[in-house]
Amino acid sequence: MPLKPWYKIVTPREDLHEGKPLDASEFAVHLDQVREGRAPADYQKPERFFDPTYFPTPAGP
Repeated sequence: MPLKPWYKIVTPREDLHEGKPLDASEFAVHLDQVREGRAPADYQKPERFFDPTYFPTPAGP
């Protein structure tokens, strides 16, 4: 059975679908927040951050 195309599995966000540029800050974490325990949970737990099977559910509108 062939794999489905990515666009049939995941729907891109509207801004990406419209070709608007990405804001790099969406993909950044402040290392001082990690050190101080103030970063989002995904960055606080290395086993979760590096888990290749973990895919968070996108937040709804």
